[in-house]
Amino acid sequence: MTYVDGDRLGRHTGQAKATSDLVEMDHDDDEIREYVVEVCQGCSRNHMTVSLVLGNGPPDLVGRE
Repeated sequence: MTYVDGDRLGRHTGQAKATSDLVEMDHDDDEIREYVVEVCQGCSRNHMTVSLVLGNGPPDLVGRE
């Protein structure tokens, strides 16, 4: 499963998302953190396998006057 977290996601933060949703979110101007989680069959616990940052984040102001 892939969960997302971001300041502008509001009530949608922490929700599982489909890969197609993540592709769309990656083009957003806001930074969104993606967590890929697997459920262990042996212990029934969730284990984070990957953490990524999607989106462009805030505009880069370096070099602008």
